[in-house]
Amino acid sequence: MERLTNLLIHLRIVNLVDRSPEIVDQHFRSVDQSEIRAQSEIGLQAETQTKMSKKNQHVVPHGGDWAVKREGGKRATVVVPTQKEAIEIGREISKNNGSELIIHRPDGRIRDKDSHGNDPYPPKG
Repeated sequence: MERLTNLLIHLRIVNLVDRSPEIVDQHFRSVDQSEIRAQSEIGLQAETQTKMSKKNQHVVPHGGDWAVKREGGKRATVVVPTQKEAIEIGREISKNNGSELIIHRPDGRIRDKDSHGNDPYPPKG
């Protein structure tokens, strides 16, 4: 566990230090390169999953139209006249991001959810 912690610290040093490559080289001489690659891949996978989970798309009423908005975003990604069009666009964005599409009713309540990635397998329940 201590070696893993040290390895993660070393990986952070590589990301932060770009002016002194010789210092980074000294830190890595004692670390097995295959461990570095494996931990880098694990870190990238975790970072990707975290980023993807934050990009859920919402289909929401927008005046007399419908909008697709990223979760937590202030502005609409796109505004279209019908909910059907917004759902189609939102679904495509969600598929590309591997995220969830949340469809709202005209009164703002959630009508439906479609997941396009990061599903637990087998499903809970």
